[in-house]
Amino acid sequence: MSFDELIGHLYRALFARHPSPRSLFPTSMEFQRAPLARALWYLIEHLDRPDAIVETFTQLGRDHRGLGLLPAQYAAFETALGEALRAQAGPRWTPELGQAWLRMLRFGVTALVRGAEAALREPPFWRATVTSRRLLAPDLALLRLRPHETFRHRAGQYVALESPRLPRTWRPYCPAGAPGAREDIEFHVRRTGPGGVSDALVGGTAAGDEVRVGPPRGNLTLDDAADGELRLVARDTGWAAMKALLQELDRRHPWLTVVPVVDTSPERARDRMAAALTRGPAPAAGRP
Repeated sequence: MSFDELIGHLYRALFARHPSPRSLFPTSMEFQRAPLARALWYLIEHLDRPDAIVETFTQLGRDHRGLGLLPAQYAAFETALGEALRAQAGPRWTPELGQAWLRMLRFGVTALVRGAEAALREPPFWRATVTSRRLLAPDLALLRLRPHETFRHRAGQYVALESPRLPRTWRPYCPAGAPGAREDIEFHVRRTGPGGVSDALVGGTAAGDEVRVGPPRGNLTLDDAADGELRLVARDTGWAAMKALLQELDRRHPWLTVVPVVDTSPERARDRMAAALTRGPAPAAGRP
């Protein structure tokens, strides 16, 4: 089955029967295809793990609140996807096959609706102003945003950002700093290709522009009850989440010592990281 053709059938069927949701999606649907394909593959490959499907698709339902989708609109999506599957299968379609797909789809859509309903009382997004944009490299920018309203998140969580240059298209990023460390929220954005959100943020965003920030998500957070050694490994812009976690740790434990493992040579950096990760735990002397 070609997922690209299937998704094309899906959107044509959805917008033909229900034109109103079309305004909630980007002008170009190109950037919607890959996430939808990944979600469908996840659903197929995890049918033997229903708990994982419920957790993942409930989160997807919460995340899609930023698009303005309402729980009732997922029923139209389910119907359109069933129609697309029948068109894609052609003469191979049978009632038994249809029932199997329907059960699978309804299981995933039920979790999506549950997530969307759970998020109805929280804002779908926060408006924020870009206070500074600094290019660290031709394809890497450091952005600082100032939310217009109170925005609470935990170190290690991620949020989705939407650029005014690419309306209704969102991409997740981790704030690079513990909450409350400063009034602005810092993001490290690497351009991954032309035409996407990262391209708009790195190459087309300036101080004074307004962006939208989605609700905080994710569980890469510190356990208050956790104790013992902690090793944080990241590369490139993945350092943002680690920076936030380290700042939070520093507030809790003044004795904290950070030993960065960096090198201008990728080969030496890998060797130094391997050596650091295989070392035994540091002595506890000096800790309170």
